[in-house]
Parts: sequence; C-alpha cells; structure tokens
Amino acid sequence: MTAYSLISSTLLTLLLVPTLYAMVELRKERRAKKKAAKRAAKADVPPQPEPAEAKEAEPAKA
Repeated sequence: MTAYSLISSTLLTLLLVPTLYAMVELRKERRAKKKAAKRAAKADVPPQPEPAEAKEAEPAKA
C-alpha cells in the first residue's frame, strides 16, 4: 500500500499539477486576449501585437 501511495503522489506532483496549471494559465491568457480584442473593436482601435517573447512558451522552472 505504501508503494502505491508514493507512486500516486509522485505522479500527481510531477505530472498532473503542472499540466493543470498550464491549462488554466493558457485559458486565462486566451480569455484576456479575447476581452482586449472585444474592447478594441468596441472602441474602434486596432489591437496591438504581442511582443515576440510573450508568444513563445517558456519552459517551467523547477
């Protein structure tokens, strides 16, 4: 039983949690971009392009 709990907690910590975090952050960014585009369209202002480094996904730092 101890080995199972050790393996499952390791998988949760190293795989599931970072994956869920990345999914949530990506969704937040997409919603913010959509909201900004909506505001820009409402104000008749062209949307501003994102900086090049913001488009690239940075690897997670341990």
